[in-house]
Amino acid sequence: MKRREFIRNVGIGTIPVIGGTLVSCETSTDSLNNSNWTEDYNFMKGAAEFEAVAINTYQAAIDSGLLDAAPAELGAIETAQDFRDHHQQHLDSFNAAFSGKGWAEISTEGIAADSRALAATNWTEILQAALTLEFEAAEFYFNAINDTITGTTVRRLFTDVFPIEVSHVVAFKIKFGLESINSGLFNGLVTGL
Repeated sequence: MKRREFIRNVGIGTIPVIGGTLVSCETSTDSLNNSNWTEDYNFMKGAAEFEAVAINTYQAAIDSGLLDAAPAELGAIETAQDFRDHHQQHLDSFNAAFSGKGWAEISTEGIAADSRALAATNWTEILQAALTLEFEAAEFYFNAINDTITGTTVRRLFTDVFPIEVSHVVAFKIKFGLESINSGLFNGLVTGL
């Protein structure tokens, strides 16, 4: 499933606080524009590495066989594949930006999957690890957009990724019934807004 279709299906636009934040982020018109792209490189590199970890984590979850035991109606394997592919699209976007500046791209080679997912012993634990990883990604992007990134171009790259990370959190909570949307990890994100 493509990222835009996914976000429409999850209905992230119905969450007013996040929707308003995304609009304000996407319309950023700071005077720095591209001038501080180099300063933002380390944050982009960190984001790209985070995406590589997520890709390898979902692949490890699929390869582990643990998701085979999840109830069929959850579509756990299909969801893991979709989310892995979303993260690959994010990594591809960052790598295109790096390539455009003549900088080295980030590969998934040599980057370990998240240790919490690797330590999982059943499908519930591996999905909880994935949910936590997605929340951390959403928090990372949100904080970078609002507190760290200096240039408009890089901020726009981050704001393209942020709603997908939040949507993954929401989808896990709805689809897998791990927690309600208004409690737990997601509540921390909303409070932070």
